[in-house]
Amino acid sequence: PESAEPYILRGQIYAALRDHDRAREILLKAVQYDPENDFALMRLGVVEYNAGNGKAATEYLRKALALNPNSKWAHLWNGVIASASGDTERAMVDFTKALDVDPRFDLAHYNIAWAYLGQKPKAYNDAEAAFRRALALNPNYKQAYYGLGMVFGYQRDYKVARDYLTKALELDQQFLTALKWRGIVNEELGDLDRALADFSA
Repeated sequence: PESAEPYILRGQIYAALRDHDRAREILLKAVQYDPENDFALMRLGVVEYNAGNGKAATEYLRKALALNPNSKWAHLWNGVIASASGDTERAMVDFTKALDVDPRFDLAHYNIAWAYLGQKPKAYNDAEAAFRRALALNPNYKQAYYGLGMVFGYQRDYKVARDYLTKALELDQQFLTALKWRGIVNEELGDLDRALADFSA
């Protein structure tokens, strides 16, 4: 009962359920038992970010990196926060640090791709390349196929977009975001029967 690990795992479950208050409470217990547990601090940062507390999130991630400068997860989430605030340049620095720690970190490539899509104007070629790097590392990465669908959908290349959204759905038939966007793509293509089937699903 005085080990941090079970509290971290329990906190991650509450975080996955979007129960930010209970996740925070449980993860703080983990830190109480092990104040130098950088993973618990990183998870607290993620919980605070998802709860809309950016300042607290950044502080927890800073503490995690002070304890473990090679925390790929803390670097990743620093990048996510920077990207969400529109600071693509800083996000890329953090994502690159995560990849320096783990060159096979597919989630970093995935987030790099979305950072490119968040730019104005959108950097379609760079985003596509980053999604493809994520898929080269993890061929079953359904979200990366979805991301490629969005890259081509934004460019109104709807047939190619539909192909990638379909690949995502072949990996997970209940991937609701991909179903919704394939329905939108089918509607744009004038294939209303397929669009209706996707929206109904």
